[in-house]
Amino acid sequence: ELKTPLEKDSTYCFQVYMSLADSSQYAIKNKLGVFFSQNEIDSSQVRFQTLSLIPQIQFNDSTFFTDTKNWTKVNASFVAQGGEKFMTIGRFAMESLDTLKLETGGKAKPYEQVYYYLDDVYLGNCDSLPLDTPNGLRENILKTQLKVYPNPTTGKFVLENQSNQQLKVRLFSILGKEISTSLSLTKADGSKIELSLEGLPNGIYFLNVLGEGRESTTIKIVKSNY
Repeated sequence: ELKTPLEKDSTYCFQVYMSLADSSQYAIKNKLGVFFSQNEIDSSQVRFQTLSLIPQIQFNDSTFFTDTKNWTKVNASFVAQGGEKFMTIGRFAMESLDTLKLETGGKAKPYEQVYYYLDDVYLGNCDSLPLDTPNGLRENILKTQLKVYPNPTTGKFVLENQSNQQLKVRLFSILGKEISTSLSLTKADGSKIELSLEGLPNGIYFLNVLGEGRESTTIKIVKSNY
């Protein structure tokens, strides 16, 4: 849901960073779109299905979005009809969907659908569109200054901070639920912090690290018995 309804005949710019899930068996290059509406779309009716709507923004790229390590930036602009209060991002229209079969590696069970992570979503005035110093760029700089090991982990792992910044750390499940109450800061030795996932089930977690000046990054943590 948007903070305020969109204004009639106003031009808005949209920008998002996307990254393909490691275990996804397929990638796409078209039919990813953004739909703006006055009423909320019932997500229970469209989960894992095509959205039978005509989006105001649709990305039809010339190459497949296959990068699982970095963030790919996509952006576009559109003119609002006025009164739109909700934004839905997803796959629109089944016809002409172009997919690329991928060879997934690692021990993760291949995910037989197209699955992308989205971050740093921007919607607003085109004059304020992040270009030269987007959040994604600042995120990459902070991420290069952090180390997490071992990963995968059986429970305990170390976050090493080489940025000389004060950090705030939060932990999320793969469904986006914050579980920071289960995150244990057991030791603090200079720039190293020992954390623990003990007591939590095996699976994928996301460690959100917030630095100074709105810098942030998210690191995928895998808990496994192996």
